[in-house]
Amino acid sequence: MNLNDHLADFLALRQANELLRQKGIEAILNSLSGILASFNEENSNQPGQNPLLMARQEWQFTLGQSTLLGERLGLRLDFRTIVFEIGWPRLPEHGHVPGGGLARGRVGFSQNLMLEPRPVTGLILRKDRAAPSARWYLTHHDPGQDHRGSIAASEVELTDSHFAGFLSLLTGSAGNSIPFSN
Repeated sequence: MNLNDHLADFLALRQANELLRQKGIEAILNSLSGILASFNEENSNQPGQNPLLMARQEWQFTLGQSTLLGERLGLRLDFRTIVFEIGWPRLPEHGHVPGGGLARGRVGFSQNLMLEPRPVTGLILRKDRAAPSARWYLTHHDPGQDHRGSIAASEVELTDSHFAGFLSLLTGSAGNSIPFSN
């Protein structure tokens, strides 16, 4: 293989990974949109029930030693908010996604609009070994712990039941427990 072949392979891989990252963000956005539609439909006729709101914005944040650029997705009910921060390093100085991931993120919860969301769980997007797709996995979010070890040990795939747990935090039916941390 000559240099041009290596460059072509690199660019093809980069484009494929970008597509998987975008599909990963769309999967979370679609899940949140489904929650929004279902909740608002079920509660539209109940007096005093406020609608569930959703917002999306471009976002930059830091996790471990990496700077991640991507999106911030949020659901808000009254004063409670669930925030998904999702991104990946875009430049060499931004670091990398440890654990063989394509993207990272975190999920945070705030009981008040004026308070910064406290981390609930981390996320990592990994390629499927058997298919040309990727899946989100939950990771421990412990700022005092070595982030590489906690990501590599994670094997809990993000599922609809986790999204139901996030909704229960918003509705106040989750109590003080976090049912989706691994």
